[in-house]
Amino acid sequence: MVSLLGLDPASYAASELHNPDRTFPETNCYVDLWIELLHAHRIDPASAMAFACTVDFEGDQWTFFKPPPDELTRLYGIDVHEMQLYRPLVDHAIEQLRAVIATKPLAPFGAYAQAQRDLARLMRR
Repeated sequence: MVSLLGLDPASYAASELHNPDRTFPETNCYVDLWIELLHAHRIDPASAMAFACTVDFEGDQWTFFKPPPDELTRLYGIDVHEMQLYRPLVDHAIEQLRAVIATKPLAPFGAYAQAQRDLARLMRR
């Protein structure tokens, strides 16, 4: 199994924001992804949720609920690029990880060496 963060799915504990007994059980797949990504990096995901206060109702619908990419960069050094996939996801992931590892270390998350090993394993497939 490939794990960019060295986490074991069998022992991984989800963020408290995903606790089944939480008051507000509704989810948002994009925000849920960020909650678990930050949690997996041992960052309290609640610290990234201030954007929720800026959600607005535009007459017939709510504005899209997602953390602004510039805030993720400023707070955590995470450079977000939303891209259109036109090949299998794993092909895109390998290419993007190769570029990241070649150009800058993943120092904020301390996963540089592990990411190199996992990328090498992916490329042998």
